[in-house]
Amino acid sequence: MFRHLRTRLTVLYAGLFGASLLLLAAALYAVIAGNAERQVGDELTSSATVFNRIWVLRSQQMQEGAALLSRDFGFREAVASKDAATIRSALANLAGRLGADRAFIVGLDGSATAADGRPIAATAAKVLASLDQDEDASGVFVLDGAPFQAISAPILSPTLTGWVVFANKLDRGEMRSLERLSSIPLRASVVYQAQPSVWRFSGGDGAGVDPMRLSRFVDLELSGGQVRARRLATSGGSSIALVTPLKTLSTSAPAALVLRYPMALALAPYRVLLEAAGGVGLLGFLILLAGSWALARSVTRPITALAEAAHRLQRGESAEVEVTTQDEIGRLASSFNAMASEIRAREGKITHLAMHDAETDLPNRRSLEERIVPMAAAGDGRLVVAALGVDRFAHVRGAIGFSLAADLIGEIGARLSLLHPGYPLARLSTDVVGVGFLAKDAQAAQRLAIRLLAELEAPLSLGDNTIDVSLTIGLAVQGEHDDLVSSIVERATIALDQARGARMKTAVFDPELYGDPASNLSLMSEMLEGLDRGQMILHHQPKLDLRAGRATGVEVLIRWRHPARGLIVPDRFIPMAEETGHIGALTEWVLARALEEQALIRHQGHELTVSVNLSGRLLGDPGFAAVALEMVRGAPGKLCFEITETAVIDNPEIALRSIDRFKAAGIDISIDDYGSGLSSLAYLKQIQADELKVDKAFVLKIDESHRDALLVRSTVDLAHSLGLKVTAEGVETPTALSLLAGMGCDLAQGYLIARPMPLKELLMFLDEEGAGKRLRA
Repeated sequence: MFRHLRTRLTVLYAGLFGASLLLLAAALYAVIAGNAERQVGDELTSSATVFNRIWVLRSQQMQEGAALLSRDFGFREAVASKDAATIRSALANLAGRLGADRAFIVGLDGSATAADGRPIAATAAKVLASLDQDEDASGVFVLDGAPFQAISAPILSPTLTGWVVFANKLDRGEMRSLERLSSIPLRASVVYQAQPSVWRFSGGDGAGVDPMRLSRFVDLELSGGQVRARRLATSGGSSIALVTPLKTLSTSAPAALVLRYPMALALAPYRVLLEAAGGVGLLGFLILLAGSWALARSVTRPITALAEAAHRLQRGESAEVEVTTQDEIGRLASSFNAMASEIRAREGKITHLAMHDAETDLPNRRSLEERIVPMAAAGDGRLVVAALGVDRFAHVRGAIGFSLAADLIGEIGARLSLLHPGYPLARLSTDVVGVGFLAKDAQAAQRLAIRLLAELEAPLSLGDNTIDVSLTIGLAVQGEHDDLVSSIVERATIALDQARGARMKTAVFDPELYGDPASNLSLMSEMLEGLDRGQMILHHQPKLDLRAGRATGVEVLIRWRHPARGLIVPDRFIPMAEETGHIGALTEWVLARALEEQALIRHQGHELTVSVNLSGRLLGDPGFAAVALEMVRGAPGKLCFEITETAVIDNPEIALRSIDRFKAAGIDISIDDYGSGLSSLAYLKQIQADELKVDKAFVLKIDESHRDALLVRSTVDLAHSLGLKVTAEGVETPTALSLLAGMGCDLAQGYLIARPMPLKELLMFLDEEGAGKRLRA
């Protein structure tokens, strides 16, 4: 329990003496308290006797007055004639002379007349039930939730016609008049039984007494049959209490007189004696405690010094013990000092390594995060962290080697420290240096970042090499978008990636561009589950043949009805599927579903070319090409794979080989969104396509823009020259459709023709007269 020998010795001696003192004090207190309790009990018993005598005299006085009134001829005549005014006058007159609080008569039929004229029907019923048992009943009776000392006298005319009842309220004032008759400042209260085993004080006399504790106390005292003083616990301390039963009108609602005297007042005469005894005992205990402590300290001081030094060393503090002797303790202290010195040296090296980059000896990210905390709290401006990235670092490192590339980062950090010695900096990653500073706002931070670029992009000399440095800076400002990315350093590195992606020299963290990566990652796992659970459906958008005047093909488009997020647009989950590598599984599902629905369309008597979009990432995957060719073997109708013109840029050889394999299998190839990308004629020449789809950006305003119309016409002519059919996307007005037909466009697709629709609606669309006929109508 006690780890120190000094403490154990001190506690042992002090504990033995303290236990002896406690036993002595307990015995002394028990004797004094018992004597005080007996004296108070005798006083309470005497006071109870006096109270009972006064109670009897008071009852007799009201009984005589009531009997006199009940025998009065005029009063009996008023009762017989039910002269309420005379009755109330007589009752009020006698109640005033007797000092009674309540006066009323109760008839045999339960009727009642009160001196003050108040309705007392409920009270009369309760009184009548009690008076049926005793015509001259007297005692405590509870009226309106308060106890009263009540007496009754029968009204005989000459037979019994009712009773006269006088009652005196047993409130706090009545109790004070009784308390003044006692030789000690006791507390008198009347308690009555509100319900079985539940006793209540009259008025506010019960303050500080727990109702449950009071009920158990009174029940115990009354059931014992012996009246004597006992202790009653209250919130202000215990009291000596005496419970004396009182006569009641109703035997079903007993009452009692409770006399209380605080134990603290009973012990007051002995307080000086108790304090003196306690003081002498405490003084003796303190003397013994001090002596024990001094003795134990002299024995254990050297050991304690070593233990304290070990604790300081454990906390990472400097620790050294003074060597005062040459004995075993002294030699132990010398060995400890040598060990502490070695530990300090090793900790210094470890701390430096933990807070610095091993290659450049620049501070690392953890060091920067710790140093910017006081800057953020300074309040002299807003904290800004800038992430300085070396452009084309991989290329530079390949040219000069890893060692000099690390020296390059170190030189950038050294130059930054020289130019701005007050700025904390760190190497955040292989090619990124972070620096913190204060600025008024984001605009001021960008101005400073531009100045840093001018200062740091000067050529650097590394050995015999002079290297031109190009930097990009990402900025993050404290208090902006802290809810998206909690670390300001992390936001700065994200801003650096955003600046590089936008080909800008500086950029402040953009939350809209950042999006919600965590949600997107969970969205991909949910997408795979959605494929298995039937959450994905296909919509079909018809393609109108402008010469035949009817739909000859459809483009299948995937839709995701998420059970919690609702309808998720493809633009949100398809790019994420491409980035995470799930686009293959998604496309295989679309292709399989498209083949199934094409079979259903053919079964209904419609021959349509079904177009499926392929991601450029899949064109560079030979494995997907094999899987797709296996899936379309024995397809129920004509198929077309739509690809973008930039799909072959990343891996042109494999992509073009896959396109050739699709062509050999009889699958048409359509170049989608033509005009929105690089529109390289070289790739257009290499891709063995069957169809060219003009991007809707040129078609939407073809009826308003002469420039757009000219571009579309030239694209149609170019495609026809190459033997390609032309499909115009985004046709939304009849004028645009007429212009496209006049230009020689082959197919039209857009909201004017039909919106994307599920299979059931597509079949209804095809069963009608046809899109072209409806448009002509």
